[in-house]
Order: sequence, then structure tokens, then C-alpha cells
Amino acid sequence: MKKISIFSSIAVASLMSCTTFAQEMPPGAVVRTLNCALNEGVSMSEVVAWGRALPRTETSASPVFFREALHHNNNYETDYDFQIAWYHGSWTNYIADMEANRSGNPVFARAVRPGDMMTCSASDALSTYHQIPDNDGFTGDDTLMTTRFCNLQPGKSIADGYRFAAGVAANFKAAGDSSLMQVISRQVGPVQNRTGNAVVIASVPATAAAMAARQELTRNGLNPTQGLDNPFTVCNFPAMWRSYAITRPNN
Repeated sequence: MKKISIFSSIAVASLMSCTTFAQEMPPGAVVRTLNCALNEGVSMSEVVAWGRALPRTETSASPVFFREALHHNNNYETDYDFQIAWYHGSWTNYIADMEANRSGNPVFARAVRPGDMMTCSASDALSTYHQIPDNDGFTGDDTLMTTRFCNLQPGKSIADGYRFAAGVAANFKAAGDSSLMQVISRQVGPVQNRTGNAVVIASVPATAAAMAARQELTRNGLNPTQGLDNPFTVCNFPAMWRSYAITRPNN
């Protein structure tokens, strides 16, 4: 079992940002994340099968994804193997679910972690995920995703980071790639390796093959930041994950 550190870095998301690209930032979905380590002898496929087999109720309606760390920074891989992400449409939805859980309604039934399979951090986090529109999306059982943690320049806002990411997405689209991109900002919970305002930018192609095709574009010379005003001082901790769809309720 991996050593658990409350202050370990948590999920990041893929780079690609822009301030000159005129696109307004939409309201973000509220997402709860928790980092976990597999117990000795337990495989990721077993944990995914466990998550998908859990009973669902009317109140357990949020989409859930397990993100397996494939290539990550040393801090994360020393302590954790994967991250659980519960999606909520808004703060209203999240608070309603939390209150229902408090009154005995098993809203977060999926959050009950079996101690014989995994050991999770003592702290979780809440973030807003701002999605760049008009993308291919991820509808399969699993795919690859990349993430990066970016510090904003003094005076720059999350909206500036979003406009930069939208510009990167537009440059990729012009080259034939329409992968999902998200700009993620922490709202509640521990943050490590942070100076001033920061965001995580995530790239989630529809399939693993689409990820390969996207990476080949830059390997073959595409500069996705061309013509964009970079609002970041630095982007650290590039990471790759395998994202497993655990449940996708219709609402």
C-alpha cells in the first residue's frame, strides 16, 4: 500500500490556453475529487469493476469517473494510484446532494470505499470545471487524458486562462483535432505547489487513438499556442491518466 499524504498534489488537467481568443467562460460544473491508493494485491481493473457494480439510487445521479495515474509527478505516484471524480451540475446540485446524504439518503453511496481494496486521502476537494464547447467529447468506457497545473500571471484571471485554452482548442481544431478541453479551478480543499492564482487544464480525447493522433500533431510541428497571449507564468506537472467512466446518469 502506498503512503498517504493529505497534502499530495491532486488531479491536474491539460495545458492549452489563450487571452487573445474572444470566448466567454461558461459556468463550471462542480466536481468533487478524492485521491486513493490501491491496497496490496488489488488491481485497477478490480476497482473499476467494483465501482461499476455499485447500486444506484435516484439521488446518486452524478456522473463518476476513476482516473488512473499513468505518467505523473513523483509526489502523486508515491502516495496514490488513482483519483475518483464525482460531477455535479452546479453548487445547488452539490449542496442538495450533500444535505440529502446528511439526512440518511445515500447520495454518496459510491463514495463508500471498501477498506480491503483501497486507502484514500483524508481530504477531498471541490473544483469548478469549465468546458470548452464544440468538442468530440468522451462517451466510451475509458480513454486517455492529459493534465497540467498552470500559475497565472499577476493581474490575470481564470477567465484569461479559459480564453487562452479556447484559443489552443481552436488551433487544434483547425488541424483536425476536436478533443474535449477543460479549465479547472480549485474552490475548496488543500492545494500544493501553488503560487497566486492557478488552474489545471485538461485535454480528454474521445479515445486512446485520438490521443495518439493529437500528440502526433505537435510532434510533427503544430504549435497550438501560435498567435495567443500566454497568461501563465509557468505550467508544471504534465501528467497522463486513463479515465474510466464508472456511471453516466441521464440527468
